[in-house]
Amino acid sequence: LMSLGLIFTQHNSEQIRLTLAGDAIIRGESPVKIIKNQVIKYQFPSAFSLGRGIDLNPRFRIHPFWFLLKLRKH
Repeated sequence: LMSLGLIFTQHNSEQIRLTLAGDAIIRGESPVKIIKNQVIKYQFPSAFSLGRGIDLNPRFRIHPFWFLLKLRKH
C-alpha cells in the first residue's frame, strides 16, 4: 500500500496515514481507476524504496509500467 502511494508513515508521530488516493478508495471511489492511476505513475526508486537503505545512482528513474510497454514494442 505504501509503495503504491495509498498510505504513508507520518515521520513525527510514526502513525500510518492515508494519502489522497487511499482516502478516495475509503470514500467509495472506484479502486480500479485509482490503482490504475497509481500503477501508471509508479516510479523506481521512490521515496518508499529509498527509505529502505537502497543505494542507487540518482540518475536512475524507472517507471515500470512505461518500461514494460516500451519493451513490448520491440
